[in-house]
Parts: sequence; C-alpha cells; structure tokens
Amino acid sequence: MGGRLLTEDETVVSWLDGLRLNRFHYGLMLLVGSVELFSGYNSQIIAYTLPQIMRDWRLNPVLGGTLSSYTFMGFMVGTAVLGAVADRIGRKRALMLAVTVFALFGGLAGLARGFFWFAILRFLAGIGMGGALPIAIALVSEYAPARARGKAVTIMACGFNLGWAVAALGGMLIVPTLGWRAALLVGMLPLLLLPLFWLRLPESVQFLSVRGRYLEALREVRRLEAAAGTPPREWGRQHFAFVTASSGSRARDIFGSGLAPTTLLLWITYFFAFLAVYGLSIWLPSLLLASGFSVTQGYGLGMFQSVCAVGGGLVSGLLMDRWGRKPVLAGYYLLGGAALCLLAAVSSGLAWWWRLPLPALSYCPCLCPSTWWQERCIPPGSAPPGWAGRLPSDGWDLFWGRFW
Repeated sequence: MGGRLLTEDETVVSWLDGLRLNRFHYGLMLLVGSVELFSGYNSQIIAYTLPQIMRDWRLNPVLGGTLSSYTFMGFMVGTAVLGAVADRIGRKRALMLAVTVFALFGGLAGLARGFFWFAILRFLAGIGMGGALPIAIALVSEYAPARARGKAVTIMACGFNLGWAVAALGGMLIVPTLGWRAALLVGMLPLLLLPLFWLRLPESVQFLSVRGRYLEALREVRRLEAAAGTPPREWGRQHFAFVTASSGSRARDIFGSGLAPTTLLLWITYFFAFLAVYGLSIWLPSLLLASGFSVTQGYGLGMFQSVCAVGGGLVSGLLMDRWGRKPVLAGYYLLGGAALCLLAAVSSGLAWWWRLPLPALSYCPCLCPSTWWQERCIPPGSAPPGWAGRLPSDGWDLFWGRFW
C-alpha cells in the first residue's frame, strides 16, 4: 500500500493517544458541542417558562416543581439506558437517537394543553437529554489524545452551559413577546441538523473494532490521518485486535478490578454537585422574580451565571491536562462550596453580580470525573479506551447525579 510501516507494539489506540489536536478533533468537538448546546437549552428552558406556565394553568408551587421533576426522571432513565444502547448500536447512532428524542418531545411539550401531557412529554424529552451527555463524553474522550483529553471533554461540555445561556436569552426575548410555547418549540431546531450529524459525525473506532467492523474502523482512521497530515500507515487487523477483548457492557464491570471505592465516591460527588447546580439553576429565575427582580434582571443573572460556567470549564480543562484531574477537581469543588455559602448570605440585588459566577465556575468540572476515572483508575494497557465499561461508567455517574 505504500504506507509507513508500523512498529510491532504500535496499536490504533496508542496512535490516537499520541496525536495532537487537529481539525478532526475540533470538528468533532464542534458537532458534539452543538448537541450539548441544544440539550442544555431544552433542559434549562423550563426554568424560564415555569412562571408563565404556573400562571396560565394556575399551578401551585408544589405542582410547578413537579414539572421539573418529570424532566429529571427522564434524565435518570436516559443516562442509565442510552449509554448501554450506544454499546450495542454505536455512539453515532445512539447520539442521533438521543437528539431526536429530546428535540421532538421537548418541542411537542410546547403544544401540550394540560399538566398531564406536558409532564409526559417533558419526561420523554428528558430521556434524550440524559442519554446525550454520557454518549458525547465517551465519543470525544475516545478520539481525544491522552494529553489533551481533559481539555477536549470540557470544551465539548461547555456547549451545555452555552445552551443554558441561550435559554436565559430566550426567556428574556421570546417568552415575554411570543409566549412560553414558542420558547419550547425552538428546542426542535436540532432536528434540522440530523442530516449533518449523519454525514460528518465519526463512529467510534473502538466500537467498530469491538464489533469486528475492521474496514469501517480503518475508514475513520484514514480520516484522522488526512486531518493530521500524516502519511497513511499499513494498518492491519492485528493493530485493532486487542480492543476486541471486550464485546459487551455490564454495569457490574465498573465495580470490578478494585474500582468499587472510586465508583461509589464518584456517584456521591455527582449527586451533591448536581444537587447544587440544578437546584440553583432551575429555581433561581422563579425565586428572583418572586423577590421583586424584573424579568430582564432575573433572567439576565441566570445567563451571566451560565457564561461564567463556560469560562470556568475551559480553564479547568487546561488545568486538568497540566496538573491532573484530582487536584483540579478538588480545588473547584472547594471553590464552588465556599461560593454557595456566600450566595446563601446575599441580601442585596447588586451583590448577586459578583457572587453568582463563583458557584457557576464549579459546574463544568462536574462533567469530567469520568474522564479522570477512565484515565487514572484503569492502568494503561489493562483496558483500552474503547472498553465497554466506559458508557456504563458515564451513564451511572450521571444517573446518581440526577437522582436528587
């Protein structure tokens, strides 16, 4: 074939880990990040439509709160189920399925004529939103070079925070003029992007290798070689062979090989992190409006917090690749906890502007413990990045995060 000969111990995974970030990786982060942007929008728009929905349907605070709860029940199902589905049908197809589910049902919720159907449709949309994130993390982390994995995952995950900011903008511009139904219908826009995802999203090389689809895996590797500007290598089946050792995914695998303490600690971390993040974000707009803030002030503060979270996530990705996952995550959680204590003591409207960014900065690193878990707790060579436990790990971490 005229390609460069490979050393005896070189594999596809070691080659992927040794690359530099290139236009292939940035294109992947952009595509998957756009999925997370719309997922974040559909997730957070309920916070900015809830006051109008409660007024139109004359709901008390208890019933209003349950509308958000149905969405998170769907999140739990999606994170637990769609990750396992992706290990059977592939990351690309599963991610497109998740987009279809959350965009379709999230938009249809804008047409609901009563509490019951709205709750059902938001639950179904939550399944898609919950499944999108672990699949996105897995796909990006499987392609990202080892030394830039933290940065790649956090850049992608910042799309979710941007979606929250866009939801706040929609709450300020769409809800007062066109109503809450129009704001929900906007969430159907990702359906228009499905053809682009089908044409441009790569399938996981590791998944294809596990399934014995060597020629398809080789096609994805050739795309990466072209993007990286490296000469084609003479890849053979033996260079993909060692990732075929695991062809299934079992939830109990994330407790094997001494991983049980780490798995349980990560579940606890996700639980309390998402308790603070979603508790603050979902109810903050309504609480601010009830406290006398205008729509522009209340929703503007929510957008400000989301934008700050993007900055915090980008910085955390750079720091994690330089200093390691554990010290950076610990520092961010300490900063976020201290900031939440300050936030609880706020009494004047002006003070919110400089205290809100602090808890927001701790949000994006909440999405990265699974990257640390995969890279630090699984010794190199004992399990490949395409190990089937990756998606159950991400999915169950996020399941317990949404359990609150």
